[in-house]
Amino acid sequence: MLFFLGIMLLFTLAYNNKFILSTGYVIKESTSMKGCVPNFPRNFTVVLRLDDIGKNRYTDFRFKLVDEVLSRDMSITIGVIPYGLEEDPLLVDYLLANNRNSQLEVAQHGYSHTENEFETISFQEANKSLYKGVTILNRFGVFPITFIPPSNVYSQDTISALNKQGFKIVSARENEYFFDGNLFYLGKTTETYDFYNKMFIPVDEILSECRTSFDLTNICVIVLHPQDYLTNGVLDDEKYASFVSLLQRLEEMNVISVNPRDFLLCPDNDTL
Repeated sequence: MLFFLGIMLLFTLAYNNKFILSTGYVIKESTSMKGCVPNFPRNFTVVLRLDDIGKNRYTDFRFKLVDEVLSRDMSITIGVIPYGLEEDPLLVDYLLANNRNSQLEVAQHGYSHTENEFETISFQEANKSLYKGVTILNRFGVFPITFIPPSNVYSQDTISALNKQGFKIVSARENEYFFDGNLFYLGKTTETYDFYNKMFIPVDEILSECRTSFDLTNICVIVLHPQDYLTNGVLDDEKYASFVSLLQRLEEMNVISVNPRDFLLCPDNDTL
């Protein structure tokens, strides 16, 4: 009897075009049952987001960060700048070699990565840039569903363009965390370098911010850049040791390491 009542309730929600998924806290009500539904974590979960991976940028160091994470059986998302990608055979080869690695997600990080590139952009401009970026990435076996705007800022027209281009996730504004029925918003929680104050952030401070976020949502998104660990353009051993320490501390906390795509269940998309 209870099972029957439960089924009837589910159909009632679907009929009224409302469907709510929660893990004990209210995030946002979905307005559609079609396509993807959110997969909110029930345990402490971390996303490592490595931005600014682009044409001939930090060529001696960028893969070292990624490989360090993967060697620990953790997941990492790399934000790839599409513009000029074909001119960087090392990066292309790396993407091709890892395009079936379930621990590595490739997100589209802007198009040409100019400062605040998508902050005030129109729908037509955003749609054109997104399309050009997707087309480039597709050539090299990458079919992104996550978009990371430069400087973590975007216009409302960018959201419309993301929906038009079939993106499912946007990772940007601090502590932005909800599903609007089409897009999952998975904003940053903390980062390893404060660009405004030009300050390297200690591991203890990063983890403190993660713990606060865990208590609220079970999720912590840590944003990194290759340049965070360089001094005068050269790998800084002390800073890199801090990165390794961060990974070790996360392992000791027994957090679950995932990528943005793991926050959605999409019956029409086998990659999720």
